[in-house]
Amino acid sequence: MYLLGFAAGPILLAPLSEIYGRVPVYHACNVGFVAFQVACALAPSLNALIGFRFLAGVFGVAPITNGGGTIADMIPQKHRGTVLAAYSLGPLLGPIVGPIAGGFLSDAKGWRWNFWVLAIVGGFTTIVMLFIMKESFAPVILQRKTERLRKETGNELLRSKLDIGLSPRDFFKRSAVRPAKMFILSPIVSVTALYTSLTYGYLYIQFTTMTEVFQGQYGFSTNLVGLAFLGLGVGSLIGVFIYSATSDKYIARKAAEADKLAEETGTEKKGMKPEYRLPLLPLGAVCIPIGLFIYGWPTESKVHWIVPIIGTGLIGIGNILVFFSIQTYLVDAFTIYAASALASNTIIRSIVGGVLPLAGLRLYEKLGYGWGNSLLAFIAILFLPVSYVILRYGEYLRIKYAIKNL
Repeated sequence: MYLLGFAAGPILLAPLSEIYGRVPVYHACNVGFVAFQVACALAPSLNALIGFRFLAGVFGVAPITNGGGTIADMIPQKHRGTVLAAYSLGPLLGPIVGPIAGGFLSDAKGWRWNFWVLAIVGGFTTIVMLFIMKESFAPVILQRKTERLRKETGNELLRSKLDIGLSPRDFFKRSAVRPAKMFILSPIVSVTALYTSLTYGYLYIQFTTMTEVFQGQYGFSTNLVGLAFLGLGVGSLIGVFIYSATSDKYIARKAAEADKLAEETGTEKKGMKPEYRLPLLPLGAVCIPIGLFIYGWPTESKVHWIVPIIGTGLIGIGNILVFFSIQTYLVDAFTIYAASALASNTIIRSIVGGVLPLAGLRLYEKLGYGWGNSLLAFIAILFLPVSYVILRYGEYLRIKYAIKNL
């Protein structure tokens, strides 16, 4: 339900951030997120808890939907790989660290304290952000400056250079359909969204089944079973290191080579192409099925628990490389509309991430851990060519199907 909230939130939050700015949306959503964590902690029934979790997801998705847009606002393209890698540690490592801490906390204090801790940390973050965050979205900054100059000069004819002449209501209508428009009309947006959804769904199958797997197969206790998620955590950190250490250097080198060739041939310089962010995508795509095989069959045979944890580590590396490659690619490719591009991606992957894990335990019950994970691995292998298509034809698809009048 929390992930389904992630799917619903961007429909409103992405356009609102492009009308009123990133910061007001962050502040409002921070308050809503904390409020519904408190509501979850005090939930009188399961139905109430489910509803509050959904609403917490709606408000909690703001940094994921708009974070890439904020980075695109402030960070030059040549440095975005490293900054996006650091930014993405939160949403990717959070679901890994959470079960570790939550297992011990639930065992000691009860499940409600998980939400109290989230409310406390979220409340502290909300207060800090209120004091230190400044607006980064260029059209909103310039519009505010224009309104200030109108008051100071009395000249009502002043207009922002970036003003497209729409009322907030009309702008909201246009912006609200922009993520869907980008998904439908831009093949590169739809393909990357669907491919990210597959890897994201697999990741959340691991999150929702690993407790059952390691308690049932290896006898882990309630407070220790969260430690099984360390494989995913270490793998994710390795993936972050690989990507952040190579991406910005690679894009700078490729841009320099392309500019040198352009000088020699007398053609126009094209600078840093977004597609320079994609070389690690196929490597990540290959790591996922390998990790699934290593996770599945040793678990089926009850081989020492470290072996399936190593398998989940490979899955973590693959997920990070796929996620980061596509995330930074979308930010570089759509810059000012990065929030909408990421919203489109977030909506699709959150729906899949929320629905696909519901079949995880049943899949293992029917096929066992070996063949169940092998089925997932075979599907991932079937989709391997998609990563090469994105790498090989991404620029062609992006330019040929460029969306105008966004």
